[in-house]
Amino acid sequence: MLEILADEAQKALQLATEETTVREGRPVLEILADEAQKALQLATEETTKVVVPAAVGAAFAGARNLRQVITAGVRVLPRDPVARTAKIVKLAETDPEFRARLYAAVAELRGRGTEVAVPPAPDGFTDRHDVLPVLGAPGIRTVTGLSGWGKTYVVKQVRHDRAEEYADGNAYVDCDAFRSDGALRYAEVFGEVLRQVGVEVADTGDAALSAQYERALLHGRFLLVFDNVDGAAEARALARDWPLSLVLLTAREALGELVAWCPTPPVRLGGLDRAGGRELLESYAGTSLPAAEPQATEQLLDLCDYVPDFLRRAGGTLNLRRGDFKPVARLVAELRDGDDPQGFDGILTSLGLHSLPDAVRADLASLSVHPGADFTRDSATALLGRPAGSTIDTLLSAGLAVAGSGGRLRLLRLVRQRVTPAPGEAEAALRRLLAVTVELATAADHTLEGDRLRPAVIPADLRWRLSHLTAVEYLDLHTALIVDLVQLAHHRELHQDAIRLCGSLEVVLTYLGRHHLIATAIGWGIRSAEVAGDALAAARLYATRARIETDLGLFGEAEASLDTAGTHAGTIDNPRLASSLLEFRARLARERVRRAVDDGAVVPSDAFMEAAGLIERCLEIDRAHDLSRARGIHARELATLLLRAKRPDEAMVLFEEAARHTDAGRPRNLSRIHLGRARVFDLWERWADVDREVAVARALIADSGATVYDIELDDFVAETAWHRGDVETARAGWDRLAERFYTMAHPRYDRYRDRLNQLPPPRR
Repeated sequence: MLEILADEAQKALQLATEETTVREGRPVLEILADEAQKALQLATEETTKVVVPAAVGAAFAGARNLRQVITAGVRVLPRDPVARTAKIVKLAETDPEFRARLYAAVAELRGRGTEVAVPPAPDGFTDRHDVLPVLGAPGIRTVTGLSGWGKTYVVKQVRHDRAEEYADGNAYVDCDAFRSDGALRYAEVFGEVLRQVGVEVADTGDAALSAQYERALLHGRFLLVFDNVDGAAEARALARDWPLSLVLLTAREALGELVAWCPTPPVRLGGLDRAGGRELLESYAGTSLPAAEPQATEQLLDLCDYVPDFLRRAGGTLNLRRGDFKPVARLVAELRDGDDPQGFDGILTSLGLHSLPDAVRADLASLSVHPGADFTRDSATALLGRPAGSTIDTLLSAGLAVAGSGGRLRLLRLVRQRVTPAPGEAEAALRRLLAVTVELATAADHTLEGDRLRPAVIPADLRWRLSHLTAVEYLDLHTALIVDLVQLAHHRELHQDAIRLCGSLEVVLTYLGRHHLIATAIGWGIRSAEVAGDALAAARLYATRARIETDLGLFGEAEASLDTAGTHAGTIDNPRLASSLLEFRARLARERVRRAVDDGAVVPSDAFMEAAGLIERCLEIDRAHDLSRARGIHARELATLLLRAKRPDEAMVLFEEAARHTDAGRPRNLSRIHLGRARVFDLWERWADVDREVAVARALIADSGATVYDIELDDFVAETAWHRGDVETARAGWDRLAERFYTMAHPRYDRYRDRLNQLPPPRR
């Protein structure tokens, strides 16, 4: 039928090119509009299948736009009408943009000239400001989310905001109101939409009504909302290829078939942000009650998980109780105690809490004892002792659990408080979780760092067994869980488990940082080591605490921790431990000097030689006892310190020694050597060698998965740019670092700010 459309467009084109303004007693534009209308009515299902909504161009005003569209696309029109039609048809078939512009131009001619009815905005709409712009452009848009999370509010707000942009009409249909035994009554939905947009419905049977539904909306600008669509089959029947219209669908689940069918990625709604949640609560409760009880209000928002339905119910309850003493705190207490003020349990029932299969409900009860607020599919599987995927999918689908960032999941807080595991199951589940986490965390440690000094001995044959996560990714996802389990293991007198987990957290510290979080676990690990009488573990963990305190600038505390570590180490003969403790003392000496520099002090070039002397003692022990791994690390550290003293020749020799004693399969350690070599070449002004070594170092850091070395590498790149006279590259690098340290409230911000202030003004 593209031939018919093109033929009718030809008639419109012919009329648009006539010089007269009146023909056969009628205005030419009126006749042109009639001819355009014929073209619209003759377009069939086959025509619409090739329309690409995303290609719709800008609006075209006036009758001559039709001529402009065709001539701009076809360029040279054949004289023969049949040939003209064929050429237009061919272009429409092969050029989606031309086809869409042709439709837009014809649609502009058929404008109704009537005022658009703008529906009211939904009451209590808050937040979602990042979503609204995404949903307003022509096309088919799907909004998914759990029951009560505001899908209907969002699409109604879009309909209110955008109604005037879709001048031919708008409609809203709740599909749940048109179902019989779960089946959608399509003909009634089609008729309802047509009536809402002002089209007279033909009484000609379901098939004819479906055809009328498609033809009547084909070339107009409509905004249609279909709420509570159930699956791709319904979506496909309701949302046709109408290139100029906006069709909004809401669905609880974005299942694979629906995602595959929808031309645009579904927009999934989560909970409101903090500001939006508070705004919604106050829209029902007023502002005075939350303002009078700020702490209790924050607790209430957290308990409600920023779910709109919970917040509306909470706000309504507070409004009802506004004469009570401290009504917000009382409501929080009731919810925590499992009470059901004003029907909160009814919301959970609507989510399916009380109609879950017995096995899923039992799993849900077990998951409720998982440490911390979040869990992962891997930790859930460990806790349950069997694959948890099916249970988690059911809970997510019901809205009883929500997906967070990075693969983390969370049960709704009100759900956790309303389920209880079977007698003995809570302890058994926690023991299962602890055993698996110890295994995986220590395997990750061994995989990443090999034969290093640890606070506890681990099996030498440990292998990383998860194919879907790398060792770094596992530690990244589960750091908080490991910290929680250290404390749990200590209280259950499983002290070796606590110590092994602390060993894995040393690797997290090296690769990812997170000093404050890990410090808590190290404290519990130290208690376990002392209770168990394990001098090696106590010495190592006190040294790790000193490392954290050093990095945080708590130098006095770090020195005290190292003294205690030395006391424990003095009771055993372990050269590896002795070398390690000297390394930590060197680190403390080095960081004291660096902090003085950051604070603006001018230090001599030999300021780092105290640290260098300590590392030299480490190397003596390493060489004497053939501690190859430690020798590689300490040779590299000494070389770096000698560079600060402007002794690049000696440093390069030590970097070569470090390379000989560094495992080729340890990209993190290798990256440190290449960065050190780049510093040597920078002092020698061998810029090509600098660039080569930096590129290798950056690739190795990326391969290792570590994230804590990017700052040092970026700082060096800016520094070497400054040495070469590339002021703008240096400025850009230091500006990024200054911004990063500013957001961290770190004293190093002042250092980069001062460097930026010393640069010449930027070029204009």
